[in-house]
Amino acid sequence: MAIVDNLNELTHEVLGDMQFDFEPIEPFEYVCDRCLTARITIDGAWRGLLTLSVPLRFARKFAADWLSVAEADVSQEMARDGLGELINTLGGHFKARFFGKGQLGLPEVMEDNPVPELAEGVEEALVAHFKCEGFPIRLSVAVRTS
Repeated sequence: MAIVDNLNELTHEVLGDMQFDFEPIEPFEYVCDRCLTARITIDGAWRGLLTLSVPLRFARKFAADWLSVAEADVSQEMARDGLGELINTLGGHFKARFFGKGQLGLPEVMEDNPVPELAEGVEEALVAHFKCEGFPIRLSVAVRTS
């Protein structure tokens, strides 16, 4: 599926540029004890949203790298902010690669909900699974149908 390959490539570009060990993996039922989920909307010619679910430990690792601090010094709030920045970066790359013009919404970060329910009129179009630094990551693309 070409769009999944492009999504894998786009995610690899973003995380790989940050020097994270990254690889696409086969889909699986995503279960996470302590996780953070970030999502961002895209409005324009295409209307939808990206949702990224990661274990809290990965969010802390990402935030430590992003903020150039020790992982032990990363608070829950810093981990949330880092994940919000990551979904914002992925959303910007996704919009630019596939749709050009459009507007990103503000990132929303939720705790302990790896696969949040979608609002009425929104359908999940595809899901990609990755391992990054050994942690499972779920990235989904949903389309607004109304």
